[in-house]
Amino acid sequence: MGQTYPHRLWIKELGGTFQGARKVWRVPFSEKNLLTVNEYCTKHGGGSLSLESNLEKDCISSSVVKTEDCKNKFLATTLSHYKNPSQEESVKTPDSNRQVTRVSQLLSSIESLLAQTYPSAFWVVGEVQGLGKRSHGIFCQLAEKKDMPGTGSSLTVNCVIWSNDLQTLVDRHGKDLLDQIIADGVQICAFCHVHFYKARASVSLTIKDIDPSYTKGLLALEKEQTLKKIKEEGLEQKKRGVILSPFPFKLGLISAEGSRAYSDFCHQLELSFFPGSLHFQSASMQGKSVDDQVAQAIKKLTVMKCDLIVLTRGGGSPADLRWFDTYSLAKAIATCPVPVVCAIGHHDDHSLAEYVSFHECKTPTAAADFVGQVFHQTQTRVLTFAKILSKKLFEKVENLSLLQEKTKDQLDLLVKNCFEKKNFFLENSKEKIFDLSQRRLRQEDQNQDHMKSKLQNFSQTQLSFQRKDLNYLSKQLHEKSHLQTKTLSTHLDQFSLHLESFNPTPWMNKGWTRLSFKQKSLMNITQVELGSIVKARLKDGDLQMKVINKIKKDNKK
Repeated sequence: MGQTYPHRLWIKELGGTFQGARKVWRVPFSEKNLLTVNEYCTKHGGGSLSLESNLEKDCISSSVVKTEDCKNKFLATTLSHYKNPSQEESVKTPDSNRQVTRVSQLLSSIESLLAQTYPSAFWVVGEVQGLGKRSHGIFCQLAEKKDMPGTGSSLTVNCVIWSNDLQTLVDRHGKDLLDQIIADGVQICAFCHVHFYKARASVSLTIKDIDPSYTKGLLALEKEQTLKKIKEEGLEQKKRGVILSPFPFKLGLISAEGSRAYSDFCHQLELSFFPGSLHFQSASMQGKSVDDQVAQAIKKLTVMKCDLIVLTRGGGSPADLRWFDTYSLAKAIATCPVPVVCAIGHHDDHSLAEYVSFHECKTPTAAADFVGQVFHQTQTRVLTFAKILSKKLFEKVENLSLLQEKTKDQLDLLVKNCFEKKNFFLENSKEKIFDLSQRRLRQEDQNQDHMKSKLQNFSQTQLSFQRKDLNYLSKQLHEKSHLQTKTLSTHLDQFSLHLESFNPTPWMNKGWTRLSFKQKSLMNITQVELGSIVKARLKDGDLQMKVINKIKKDNKK
């Protein structure tokens, strides 16, 4: 084009870039740009534009040639074109007529070829790795996993989002959405310019825009496929076969050490006066290591024979929480023989780990409340059973008392009837004897007194025997009913004392207290050191005491 400096602004409007190595302008190839440049050159006294090869004409004139084919033909033609200047400037070796190319020539050719192939920005798909944020921009790598084994883990290219471009993306998509998408391990679709740096012989991409819908759709698709696999294997049904202990005294906790979720859970557990022991296993709550670390923590707590395991972390973006939507983690939770309670994220978050867990809670605090509710429900059931048992015992005692009264009345009536019959019999016998004695008075005048006394003795003896039998029966019945009543009353008193032994209030009213150190019951002085803070529980609150001296008790004295 000759002297192009006065026309540089017009050429840049067409997307042109100046190639310093060849002293030429490169304009993105299209039929419209070709016609525009021809008209502009003719108008300003230049000649008609000559194409670098007939292959470009073929790509313009033929409407059936694919864009990718044109690019390949263009690439081949341009490559052959750049061989000529390198050969012209090549150097001969001292011991042969071989033509060689200088490194600077090679890098210049690569730079020109790259600019020719990608003259404008284009969309690139890859996984974000090595994310680093600086004051002047964001630096990372876009990676693609290799399909061929033994060739490395992935292919990577350096990327950068400069601060001015980052502000544009924030205005366009919002800061929260960008923080969710631009994170390690997230697949993104970025609109980039490619740059080649000859000094380092490296290629880098400058990201100008990001398609959030691509990342969101990919995460949703992966989650949907994992959920389908979980349902096909019936993992969500396994939680129905796990039985929760009514007294989960041995509690396992999986979270990030020192995290807010860990402190919130422990604080709420302390407020609910948890009577058991807490066994903590630290695990990563973000990143690719979540699967392995959480699965190992579940195995360790299972071996420790915990009654309940709680998996919890705080809220985060969908990209942060996607590590809890993996199949391996869901299987580890679903196949665990110990009930697993998941509290991941906030109210709007729902992961597949929660889907297959025994119970899900919205927050770490809610998970601690669930543990307290288990003990409260068990206490309620025990008190209910105690009331029912007490009522049944009272009803049985009442029924026995009524039975005793009824039996007593029946015995009194029986004795009365017996006496009446005996009296009636005696009266009749007396009359008969009197009549007989009258008839035989003359004949047995001498034996009358003897027979009379004999008859009286006989009647008294019979009556005495009957009375003894009746008294013996009455005494036996009274003793048995009294013994049974006493036994039931003793059992009721023992059960009441047993229930009362679980209530710590009487001990505290007498001045007793419960000492604990580091959330564990304090049983002997060897558990603490001088200067340690010991917690004492009283009936109206807690005391924190500092150990200033330890006096060991001599058991021999």
